[in-house]
This record gives sequence, C-alpha cells and structure tokens, in this order.
Amino acid sequence: MTNEAQPHSGRQNTQHTENVSVSNETHGLVQRVNQLKNQGDYTYIIGVVGISRSGKDTFVNAQGAGDDYRFGDIMKDMAYEYGMVPHSRKYYEENASARFDKLDNGKTALDAWIALDVIRSYNPAVFINETLKKIVRDMEIPFTGNNIITISGMRTLIGFAVCDLICDDIVKVIRPNQKIVENATLDGDIDKCPYDQIVCNDGTLEEFNEIAESWPDHRYE
Repeated sequence: MTNEAQPHSGRQNTQHTENVSVSNETHGLVQRVNQLKNQGDYTYIIGVVGISRSGKDTFVNAQGAGDDYRFGDIMKDMAYEYGMVPHSRKYYEENASARFDKLDNGKTALDAWIALDVIRSYNPAVFINETLKKIVRDMEIPFTGNNIITISGMRTLIGFAVCDLICDDIVKVIRPNQKIVENATLDGDIDKCPYDQIVCNDGTLEEFNEIAESWPDHRYE
C-alpha cells in the first residue's frame, strides 16, 4: 500500500482558481465562515476531493468530523422535496445502486439530479451559497465535541475557489488508473481543484482506512 500524502508545504494546483470571481453573496458567506472559525475553539475545515468511487467518502468518514458538507446535497434534497425522486438523499446514500433504478417515468434518480443542475446556468453558485449558509447556521450554534468539519462535494471551479478560501487543508484522494464513472458529468474538472496533499487509494479497504485514520496528525499542531 502506497501513501502518497505529501508534507504540508503549501497549496498546489491553484492556477485554475486564482482568477475565479465569486458573487458578493458568496464572498460575504466565505468571510462569515472564516470569522466563525476563529471564535472559541478553532474549527478545522478539511476539503476532500476525488472522482466518484475514488475512496473520498471513506476518507471523510475516517476523519470523525462533526459534520460533512457536500455542495450537491442541496440539489438532491430539492429533488426529493419537489417529488422528482421517491426517496430522500439519506436513502440513496445508504443504497447507492438505487440511484440507477428506473422510476415510473423511465428516468432514474441520477437523471433527476442532473436535470436540477440546470439551475446553475442561472446562478452558478446557488448550491454552494445554500451550503455555506448551512455551515454558517451550524457554526453559530455552540457545540461540544469534535470541532472538525469536512467539505467533500466540490466539483466546479467556483466550489474549488470557495474551498481554497475556507479550508485549512484540501486532500485529493486518487485511485490509480481509475476511470470516470459514466454519468459523473462534473468529475472531469476534479484535476483543477487546489490541494495540499494527495492520498493514494491503491490497496485494500482496511489499508486505506488505516491511512485515512492516521492522516490528520499534523492538524492539532
């Protein structure tokens, strides 16, 4: 098992997001998140990026974060709320293959989520802003326990730029020779995300779990 995590020596691959502009609303939300991070016990934010089935969710789970946020969750919640899919996001998370099940209209849950993505053509940051609002609401409530949160659903340049501004670390999870999953329409932009470290998932699940669980030692320094 090879662990290709690099020393924390500066963020890499930032050239793609250096000139990405964000709206005043997004900028204000980013400022509020960074302000809240420094109040009380410091909140450590980890960004985790990787194409579908790379192992990023396994990595996220191993961090023991108090909360995990994914920019696409808002879209999936909307699909359920509007009756486009028969089950909640949580159901599809627990039954991953169900997203490909045919619905009464011949479409799938994945088709419904992709259809809702058209909203971004009118407001590219709509799902990002709604997620940032949720992060702010959650951070404004005093809590005890783990002061770590993860963001693992970024797949667009605006999402990458936002994570670049609020994440203490961004980890890129890779699986050697892995191809992009069919219908994973935004995975092609993953290589444009800035990152601090690369973690290579090239062994067994148990080996990868061990690496994921041991990775964050430096964050408490």
